[in-house]
Amino acid sequence: MFERYTDAARQAIFWARLSGEEAGSSSIEPQHLLTGVLGADPTLPQRYPQLAEFAPRLRHIGPEHLLLGLLREGKSSAAGMLQARSVTLDEARKNLSQKGDQSS
Repeated sequence: MFERYTDAARQAIFWARLSGEEAGSSSIEPQHLLTGVLGADPTLPQRYPQLAEFAPRLRHIGPEHLLLGLLREGKSSAAGMLQARSVTLDEARKNLSQKGDQSS
């Protein structure tokens, strides 16, 4: 099934599946695939600086990271819905960094 996949793509699928299993999911969801892609190619954050927020958490991409991604993209209907409710990227980053400070 994976014969046409490159070794790096196979590795990304492996990491995505592992991420899904660790999260208790019976399927590979988009956040697991993102974790797999980042895990398979650790140079991505250097090549795409906008992924640097994910770099420290290659094993954990949570809803908060997806929220940041939606807000950063800014042009999707989801981003529009958030912006219409005054949820901004700066505010989300601030709230998430405070959450991280409280947990340490």
